[in-house]
Amino acid sequence: MFTYILVVALVATIGFCVVKILSLQKSNEIWRLKHEKEIRKDSLDRSRSTIRGQATEQLAPYMMEGIKPSDIRFLATPIDFVVFKGLSDILDGKADEIEEIIFVDVKTGKANLTKAQRRIRDCVTDGRVAFFTHKMMT
Repeated sequence: MFTYILVVALVATIGFCVVKILSLQKSNEIWRLKHEKEIRKDSLDRSRSTIRGQATEQLAPYMMEGIKPSDIRFLATPIDFVVFKGLSDILDGKADEIEEIIFVDVKTGKANLTKAQRRIRDCVTDGRVAFFTHKMMT
């Protein structure tokens, strides 16, 4: 008798779980269908924003006033560019010094510096920048 009650309780519990799972699947499908259009629009907007940002990054060297594109080196991450202002004049034999080194990150729309980029900016503005040569043994 006890075994019979246990089996009935187990079957009822399994049945309840199956009904609950089916109900959740149905409500999830209803929610997805209801919100699918705005989810797709949000995805498309994000994709367009990313593509626009990448295109702007590629054009940025030609749009910076007072900086020659040939003085710019693409770094990509964590900062987009490093400008060695006057480098092309040194390479052309027209100058002997680099005027300044500038770290550039290109942002579009509502984009802000990441935490790492803000810390880099802080190091540069605080003067915590160094240069060293690392010689490799051959």
